[in-house]
Amino acid sequence: MAISDDDKVLIKELRLSKRWGVKKLMREFPDKDWKPSLKDLLRKIDKTGGVQRYPGSGRPRTARIPNNISTVQASFIY
Repeated sequence: MAISDDDKVLIKELRLSKRWGVKKLMREFPDKDWKPSLKDLLRKIDKTGGVQRYPGSGRPRTARIPNNISTVQASFIY
């Protein structure tokens, strides 16, 4: 389950102000299903001080580049 934006802000504040780790956060919020991605989020907070994604960090889109558009258009028989 993904961590919501509100939860990310809460985790960031607890990490920066109280230096809570994975075990403490999981103990204090047992009803949350943060375990798979919590360690990565804490690593990101330690490295950057924030919880936002880096710009351009996703998979690049290549389907709509001009070369592919012209190739597809040329493959259709009108």
